[in-house]
Amino acid sequence: MANKKILITGMSGLGGGGVRRQLEDGFDLNALNRRDIPGMPCHRASVAALEAILPAFQGDPYRRSPFGEHQRQLG
Repeated sequence: MANKKILITGMSGLGGGGVRRQLEDGFDLNALNRRDIPGMPCHRASVAALEAILPAFQGDPYRRSPFGEHQRQLG
């Protein structure tokens, strides 16, 4: 069975880097980041630019994050 793919935003930061260390042995990871990460498939873009990040999701099904709905409720 193939590893599941996970797209991690901000992988060069403290939180995203921690997620990478916890998951890299069991999953195929990709980064959505503002800068390249050596040895990691990376789509370079800011998450603030929707049109720039959409290509990172092309070709693979993904689950919608529940956080967006909560953020709209708080807004």
